[in-house]
Amino acid sequence: AREFSMGLRLPLLWSLAFLNVVALFFQTWGLETTTASNGGFITAFSIVLVPLLKRIHYGEKTSPLLIVSLVVAMAGIYIISFSFALIRAINIGDLFVFICALCYGYYILIVERIVRRLSPSSIVFFTFLIGAFPCLLVAALAPSTPRLIDPMSGSVLFQLFLLSSLGGAIPYLLMAMGQKVVSAQLAALIYAL
Repeated sequence: AREFSMGLRLPLLWSLAFLNVVALFFQTWGLETTTASNGGFITAFSIVLVPLLKRIHYGEKTSPLLIVSLVVAMAGIYIISFSFALIRAINIGDLFVFICALCYGYYILIVERIVRRLSPSSIVFFTFLIGAFPCLLVAALAPSTPRLIDPMSGSVLFQLFLLSSLGGAIPYLLMAMGQKVVSAQLAALIYAL
């Protein structure tokens, strides 16, 4: 109960939920007009943004070994995404996915700060609880969204359960648990794997 009331009063927690919603929104919107390889590479760019953002906001320096590791990781992600070809064009979807990467960079930094005050399970619970409201609002207002009150089949409910647990709650929980013991920069590099 004490952690619940404390959690709702933490501005960082509200920021975390907001960043998560904005990142998901811009990634989804961006992927409508860019390729999956562009989207994957640009989203992975958040690993380079984390040390840069940490230096800008907290004045922390990054070790030379970590910088080399980040460059090697980005080069590997580039090769996986584009082979050895050059990027030919940048479109609006790429910009939207870059906004997503920026949000995830800040998300990783905030998780590093907030795990000192709340348990990982509380962080995930509040982030998803707070983030659910704007997501439901966007879904309700979107012209192509099916009616929310339509009955769903068992297979659809099972797929939603798998998506929300394996693709949502569990990775976010593991992320918060891991960031209790590793720095944001190292966490970003590990996420690139």
